[in-house]
Amino acid sequence: MTKIKSLLKKSAQALGIYHPVRNMLKASREKRELREWQEQGKPVPPPHIVKQSAILEYAKECNCETLVETGTYIGDMVAAMVGDFQTIHTIELDTALFRSARKRFKNRPNVRLYQGDSGVVINEVLSVIGKSPGRVVFWLDGHDSGGVTAHSECPLVKEVRTILSNRPQDVVLIDDFHLFGVADDYPTVEEVEDIVGNLSPNSKVLVENNILRIFPASLDQ
Repeated sequence: MTKIKSLLKKSAQALGIYHPVRNMLKASREKRELREWQEQGKPVPPPHIVKQSAILEYAKECNCETLVETGTYIGDMVAAMVGDFQTIHTIELDTALFRSARKRFKNRPNVRLYQGDSGVVINEVLSVIGKSPGRVVFWLDGHDSGGVTAHSECPLVKEVRTILSNRPQDVVLIDDFHLFGVADDYPTVEEVEDIVGNLSPNSKVLVENNILRIFPASLDQ
């Protein structure tokens, strides 16, 4: 069966239809998953397409050309966003996952990969970005999610403090809100609101579809 699949894939690639067909099937699957999620009352966690839509929504509103992600994992978010941003910076703690992502995106010059603790490495990313006037979307998903993800202390508080200390005008989206104040080391929403109030008083905090969103209050007018 594996050999047959491999031959079919090579034949499709040779005919130039592999990627179009794969993208069509992916779009169909995502549409079905979204419909089922909505019919079920939008349970936690939402499908990946909902997370993609949130990132693109804020990127469009703020005219963002740069995405910073913590928690590369297998690279699916980068793959979904690679055509929508001029530059993507993504950080992964687990060495094996980092190497796999580096191989996956080796032909994508607009993707920069970093290996290490995102609570620390985020400083390096910010120095690379510099003081550019354009806004940046930060997608924070580098916390321990079980499985093959690296096990470490939740870096969210450190990440948020560092980001807002340097770029208080940017958009910060944090995945897995259902873990806030419940799982070990995760902050409460009140803790995040205090950080935002001190470092970015012109920003608003909103939770929707299991994503905690920190964004300029002007967008909500």
